[in-house]
Amino acid sequence: MKAKIIYFLFFAGLTLLTGCMVGKKYTKPDQPPAAIAYRDTTITDTAQLMTWFSLYQDTALQSMIKATLDSNRNLLITAARIEQARLQTSIIKANLYPKFGYSASAGGGTAGSDAQKVAGGVEGGLLQAYGTLNWELDIWGKVRHANKSA
Repeated sequence: MKAKIIYFLFFAGLTLLTGCMVGKKYTKPDQPPAAIAYRDTTITDTAQLMTWFSLYQDTALQSMIKATLDSNRNLLITAARIEQARLQTSIIKANLYPKFGYSASAGGGTAGSDAQKVAGGVEGGLLQAYGTLNWELDIWGKVRHANKSA
């Protein structure tokens, strides 16, 4: 009996200690310096930069450059990853709010003439509807830390 109590206290203490582990607080990484000086900052109209390949007089070369810029996979992948990161951040921020779920079902049928004669069946329908409301209390800061890191 005494051994059971010791085992129970050991596992209860272990469970409480592992439930308190949150990790270190999230800190933003250091940002690069904001004031970066470039050699040529005199161009204010960036429309000129969009047609830089018009310097070349070869039409075949210009069409290859246009095709390369239009189908630049690295740029498309980067844009998709930025959109994915935005959506992931939205998902993590949604964990701060309550969640609502619902379910509904309906059915019906007949018991048959033989079952009704012996009062073995009931003729009728069934309608069920359920609603749930969940909200996680952020006691240890798990959701807040996840939100900040996102």
